[in-house]
Amino acid sequence: MRYYRPPCTISSFTPWACCGVGLLSERWPDAWLSAAGWLLFAGVTLFSGSLYLLLAGAPRLLGVLTPIGGAVALIAGWCACAWVLSREHGR
Repeated sequence: MRYYRPPCTISSFTPWACCGVGLLSERWPDAWLSAAGWLLFAGVTLFSGSLYLLLAGAPRLLGVLTPIGGAVALIAGWCACAWVLSREHGR
């Protein structure tokens, strides 16, 4: 049961972040904000999706997608969002 916790946690909070990015992009249309939303979406799909598939019995080779989603795409999405917010806050 403990193996379900990380993907469940990530996949329950990140959609709210994507909604927030969508609302922000209506107020501040920006390519970086659009990229942040897509990176968050890709990150949660790769991270949680690969863990769910591994738990369902998929080949272990699929496990290489987990750090790409968690470490690269999700963090890059959060950084892109922070970049836009820091620029807009300075205006």
